Amino acid sequence: MTSGQTTNVFICLRIPSKLTDALVNLQQQYRERVDPQDREHMHITLGFLHDADEQKLNETRTLLTAGAWRAPVVSLTGEVRHSSWALTKNPAYRYDEEVVQKGEQVRLGVEHNDELRRIQKRSLRV
Repeated sequence: MTSGQTTNVFICLRIPSKLTDALVNLQQQYRERVDPQDREHMHITLGFLHDADEQKLNETRTLLTAGAWRAPVVSLTGEVRHSSWALTKNPAYRYDEEVVQKGEQVRLGVEHNDELRRIQKRSLRV
């Protein structure tokens, strides 16, 4: 990274392979409506660093690699949200709350709990 350059970074947890497999299979059933998400990109977002510079990235890297982190308990809420940052730039795009459209991302709701909150606060504190 060159001096003065910034980047956007997700702090995330990988999801268990059984759930990833189930989501990949589900995507295959609805290929005509949903652009499939690569299994390597499936994750639970804990935080998002917008325009992080080299110093912020180094501080975050140090925090996240400075020891063992206990794996949190993660429960899905059943909530499904969808939208697209890319499509909102297209004037022809019309969001429909009831229908997932080609090009949108599907997001599954995760139940908030103390373990996730603790990790999230700690990782975004840097």
